[in-house]
Amino acid sequence: MAFLNVMFFPLSAGSSNEAPPTIVYHLSSYNTDAEAGDPVTLRCAADGIPTPLIYWQRTGGASSIIRNYGATKSGNEIVFDAVTAEDAGEYICFAENSMGRALWRVQLTVRHLPIVRIYPFQPRQKLGCKLRLVCLITANPAVTETGCIWSSNKTGTITSATPGTKIQYLNAGTTRQLVLDRDQIQSTDFWQKFTCTATNTLGTASTSVVLTESATEVLLVNGRHACDSTPQRMTSWATCISMVLLLKLTVL
Repeated sequence: MAFLNVMFFPLSAGSSNEAPPTIVYHLSSYNTDAEAGDPVTLRCAADGIPTPLIYWQRTGGASSIIRNYGATKSGNEIVFDAVTAEDAGEYICFAENSMGRALWRVQLTVRHLPIVRIYPFQPRQKLGCKLRLVCLITANPAVTETGCIWSSNKTGTITSATPGTKIQYLNAGTTRQLVLDRDQIQSTDFWQKFTCTATNTLGTASTSVVLTESATEVLLVNGRHACDSTPQRMTSWATCISMVLLLKLTVL
């Protein structure tokens, strides 16, 4: 309910003709649901004596930056001509005067087509070694297991039934991962285009990468060796690679 979104912080006793800020509920936005491309305006109204200063900050989502405005947006409105998936998150309105401060939280949810990324985005590997491709899918509504596939321009749809191949589907809320593992790279695999395709109720999106040959071993995206079948503890350098990738998967 709306009153749960409001917090008040008194600053001083003040005089009898002064009053701390209070949020005007019926003139302020509640949690908002939109589709990508829709125009959206988030509003916040407050009363108080002296007249409160109103500004916005973003505390949840892909970034702390409010698109087109920066870290802080002054005024009682945030206007998006066309919202994107990256705009989704929590926005907080602050109303302040010499008597105190009030907060009003608004959660913006954006429904959008799948956003598909593949890591590594320029895969290279040595002949005879393993290959791992991670397809990261962000979508709202989320993509189901049957709604995402790997395919190749040489062999068509790739499944776990494909010789030397394993497919893993990982669920992480509105984010999904479809992991493709190949046991041993053959010469015919080079210059093959691998495509990850994802579908939700709003439509379909895909992205592709091309595998090229490396003269030396390239570590897998999880930091493990690709040319040694014996499980090994990751080196500190490999651990750093994995941490950087995880950060990319989380932020992007």
